[in-house]
Amino acid sequence: MYTDDLDAADLTDDTEFRRVRIGAGGDVAGVNYKIELSAEGSSVVLKDAWLSKRLEVDGNFIKIITGQHKAPTSIDEDTLPGNITFMERATPSNIVASNFGSRRLGASAMMNIKSIWIHAGLFGKTHDETSKQWSINSRGMVSIGDGMGVGGSYARLLDREGSTDHSITYTDFPESQIDGSKFLTTGALTTQTADHKGASAYITQGPIHAHGEYFIETLTVSDTVEREFSGYYAQGGYMLTGENRTWNNSAGNWNRVTPDGDEYAIELAGRYSFQDYTDGTVVTGGDQTAMTIGVNVYNGPGKLGLNISQVSHDTANEGKDHTFIGLRAQVSF
Repeated sequence: MYTDDLDAADLTDDTEFRRVRIGAGGDVAGVNYKIELSAEGSSVVLKDAWLSKRLEVDGNFIKIITGQHKAPTSIDEDTLPGNITFMERATPSNIVASNFGSRRLGASAMMNIKSIWIHAGLFGKTHDETSKQWSINSRGMVSIGDGMGVGGSYARLLDREGSTDHSITYTDFPESQIDGSKFLTTGALTTQTADHKGASAYITQGPIHAHGEYFIETLTVSDTVEREFSGYYAQGGYMLTGENRTWNNSAGNWNRVTPDGDEYAIELAGRYSFQDYTDGTVVTGGDQTAMTIGVNVYNGPGKLGLNISQVSHDTANEGKDHTFIGLRAQVSF
């Protein structure tokens, strides 16, 4: 459900059957594999299709992955859809993933040595695209104590000089997809190279957990022209039933919430996010601020989540806002 003060048509209350995913995974002669399909709306999309080999020595490991898999960009993006806290990932994370990450064909290595986790690789297009995008992607985390860590990410769209430039567009659903509207955009920006830099941190102590990330991207349009955009978000949660939301040190993301002896686990959560669509000179797409509170109930593989978001989108010094109330039921196993 929506309420808004927009000049355009009112946002539409609706329901959505978001997705059904089914896949298979295992190993043959020590080589792991996974293939996963997702039914979304009227189409079926190939998500993961990769092979991997893991080598482990004294509790440390390195894993080589090849095929279609996620190019690393952020904590939010790398956390599985069934394990994220809110109905949608934060807008800044979505924008970085759409331009620098998402699932693409490539080869990467994931390493965990003592308190250090790193994932880096070279990625191209998706299996069904005709573009020639190439990028290097990396992300790492360092544990600095029991249940705490800091890290960052870096990605670079490689130089396309002498060929078609990269086309980058900053736009996203305003942390809800039910209506389907996207309010703010930079429009398509052609660039020879583009650099993404991110800083991140997480903490999980008893029933409290939190993480946040800050991103900045520099787009090199020509030898003398650059565009720069930034965004950030911070979120946290409290398990009212006392569980400890655990961090996955071997994957750099959050595990799912599992009730601790009780039939249900109940979580109260909040998030604040900001995304800039203006470079301070030519591109004046505005900015978006979103505040979300959520209540989640977990039971085995099931989750029921209530989200209330207040979103402000400011364009040319004219502020507009809307409120979203959503309820999602999911099963992940």
